[in-house]
Amino acid sequence: MGILGRWWKRNRARQDGRAYLLAEGLAETLPLAQQRELLRLRTYFVGEKMGQWPERVALYLAASRLPADACVVEIGSWVGVGTCYLACGLRAGRGGRVYAVDTYRGSTLDAKSQAAWTASVAKMGGSTLPLFREHVATLGLEDLVVPVEAESVRAAAQWAGAGIDLLYLDGDHVYEAVQSDFEAWW
Repeated sequence: MGILGRWWKRNRARQDGRAYLLAEGLAETLPLAQQRELLRLRTYFVGEKMGQWPERVALYLAASRLPADACVVEIGSWVGVGTCYLACGLRAGRGGRVYAVDTYRGSTLDAKSQAAWTASVAKMGGSTLPLFREHVATLGLEDLVVPVEAESVRAAAQWAGAGIDLLYLDGDHVYEAVQSDFEAWW
């Protein structure tokens, strides 16, 4: 895609984002700086297909309303899109940290889709962590994000951090994996 195509795509994403904020009443209730941040995130991640923007806005809003020095644990970070929305929400609110737990290798219990995940990660050099770190750095979130390269259940068993204010389960979506994540972190 050329420069004009990228510009058009980002411009369209910004327009759609503004329309969403208006339709949801957020243009009237959110401070202008937070609206701008959300639109910046919307255009920055315009090419990422994991997740929908209303979900990402909800993550941002939830994080922005947490207590001071909040502790957020995100299970399943992939390339850091949700992580960045959470961290920007913390930055807009009262601060804190996002602990982004992932193997960064596209692991799943779903045998049917494992090959596709493996191939996708192989195209990224065998790990999504470098792209994750790039996104976090580009948005200036290094002080708010701590990547935890581990399987969720193992990370939960070793967790020695503060009490968790928000737990976001978005790792392996196979029922048994979600149940294991929930039970391990709850």
